[in-house]
Amino acid sequence: MEFFDPADEDQLIRADLTWLTSRFSCIFGNGCKGIDASMPDSGCCVHGAHFSAKSDEKRVKKAVAELTPEMWQRQAEQWIEKDEDGERKTRVVDGACIFNNDPDFAGGGGCALHHLAAAKGVSHVETKPDVCW
Repeated sequence: MEFFDPADEDQLIRADLTWLTSRFSCIFGNGCKGIDASMPDSGCCVHGAHFSAKSDEKRVKKAVAELTPEMWQRQAEQWIEKDEDGERKTRVVDGACIFNNDPDFAGGGGCALHHLAAAKGVSHVETKPDVCW
């Protein structure tokens, strides 16, 4: 299906209705082999996460302020970088998104922002970049 964004007539949106109506569920941490065979424990986090809008980045920034060293293995002040096109995204460290904890990290493997959401008892859509869900 294709349609133009009502808020931006130059933006064409393409949606695969078969996929959208499927029972798809991300299995990261439960059998996912990732998108890079050399880093199977990194899921789709190997490129970092691009922000969809300033509001997306602002929401994530608020969540980042709540992360502790016990939750976030690669905690750093600089967690944003620009890609080759100048677009803002989460920084890549050790081959994956800066929020991706190693499987053996004491605070839990996988996304530190996802762990934060679980600890707060909220949906991960409140803490993670839009592209991650």
